[in-house]
Amino acid sequence: MALSDLLGVTISTMKLAKSQASQELLKITCCPNFCPCSFNFDGDSSPFHAQLGKCIAFDTPTPERHGILEYVRNIEPAVASCRDRVSRLTAVLADAQSQLDSLEELRRAHIKLFPPIHMLPAEVLLKIFELAVEKPYNFSLIKNSPWCLGHVCRLWRQITSVPSSLWSSAYCRPSYYHGYSGEMLATVFERSLPLVFDYDMEGESTIDILKRHSLRWQDVTLSSHPDLFIQQLGEVGPLPLLTTVVLNFTDWAGFRPKKCTLAQILHVFQSAPKLQSLNLKSSSSLEGLTPLPPAFPWHQLTHLEHSLLSSTFLLDCQLLLHCPHLQSYITHTRKEPGSSDAVAHLKLKFLDIKHVALLRYLQCTSLTELKIDTGSIDYVDDEEVEGYTSSFRTFLANSPMLTSISVRAPSSRRACPFIPTFTSPTIQSMKLDITGNHEDLVPLVASATPFLVPHMTYLECTSSRFLANTALLVQTLFTVIQSRWRVERREVAKLQSVRLFFGRNYRAGGDEDSDELGRMIDSLRLFKEEGLDVVVFQGVDKPNRRLL
Repeated sequence: MALSDLLGVTISTMKLAKSQASQELLKITCCPNFCPCSFNFDGDSSPFHAQLGKCIAFDTPTPERHGILEYVRNIEPAVASCRDRVSRLTAVLADAQSQLDSLEELRRAHIKLFPPIHMLPAEVLLKIFELAVEKPYNFSLIKNSPWCLGHVCRLWRQITSVPSSLWSSAYCRPSYYHGYSGEMLATVFERSLPLVFDYDMEGESTIDILKRHSLRWQDVTLSSHPDLFIQQLGEVGPLPLLTTVVLNFTDWAGFRPKKCTLAQILHVFQSAPKLQSLNLKSSSSLEGLTPLPPAFPWHQLTHLEHSLLSSTFLLDCQLLLHCPHLQSYITHTRKEPGSSDAVAHLKLKFLDIKHVALLRYLQCTSLTELKIDTGSIDYVDDEEVEGYTSSFRTFLANSPMLTSISVRAPSSRRACPFIPTFTSPTIQSMKLDITGNHEDLVPLVASATPFLVPHMTYLECTSSRFLANTALLVQTLFTVIQSRWRVERREVAKLQSVRLFFGRNYRAGGDEDSDELGRMIDSLRLFKEEGLDVVVFQGVDKPNRRLL
């Protein structure tokens, strides 16, 4: 007998048992006041209705006593009849319950033949699949990709074959993988919705597949030598859905460049009415972005990041001037221009720079978060020190909405001398990354004192390795935390959260630095009991030990 037929018989048997029990119960429930012997159950019809609920008097006449006893004897058959019916119905219900229990057990046993995951709707399964596949995934490998899910069963193959975001974020390096086929890549592009991919254009045979789906591009990362970019991609036509572009330009050994300009490359994306994010990464001396190509939709961008080796602050100023709706800007520029006019940007909220000198050319009244990575700045002379310090203070004074600042300090305070002295009445979050080994770095942490940043509620400090003066650094950190936690001034905000990261070379005990850190952790544990949200980790990038 087929499984479906067996389940059908089971359901029919359950219905029959319920029907029989219902018919038996109907006999007693449809007329509750009468029994088969036609005896009236209504107490109001009794000839002794008036005496009910009372005790008969001692001097009650004998005939009346005999009448009551006779009436009770007449009720006895009806009582016996009802008891018999209750007994029979109890047996029927017990038998029906027994059948029901057996059928339920049989039903559960057959349902167990189906894995629970098969009971989930296709939409839920698809969402689980999207979380299971690592992003980005290698489109040419079965492992950890949507291809693997489609090999499980027919149902999963049907679900994964439908165009969805499951296939998005493919990592395409055609020339590097064995077993690659253009058909596989074409299938990935057809099923990706939206079409999000990271593609290395070295594989010339697949460029046509890439261009064929250009109308569906949404989030695109392209890697190539600048000259090959133009030679292979050429004109792609309208890009109606494109929102994000990442261009990664590399130098190839033995390749003779033809000096393709960045303006020529950006011309490919000029017909992108929804473009909002642009990221330019270059390890080659790519030039030709100034003057900026006017046909490119600069006014649409809300996010812009670049690491062009040949860029200067003049380029940064021009980019900010041509992108009035920009909300986040990340630049790796470290070269100053000969001259540049100051730029006032009204919508920029996040700024990430590699040299503090850029701030002298900017005025960002809506900025809420500033990140400065000065780790690669070389030694500066006294004149530059004074100029950088003045520029930084002026920038902070003209940033009334700035609430968060993150600073990665260089190996010497001389390269970033403004940090120990900056002040801001609006900053609430401060993150300091101390990676150097010079004693002058210790005063950096003192910037968090109540008098300089009175509204700070979050402090994060990272020391990727133990410095020559770690003990002094730890003491300074503890002094700052203690002064901001047990604050005594009303105009100064109380510290709420602290995150400290120390390098993995820390060992408990054995030297002065380790002992000093251990004593600070003991003191911070007391603050934690008082309510301070404080955590101390060993390890920076991937903390592998929680010290507190």
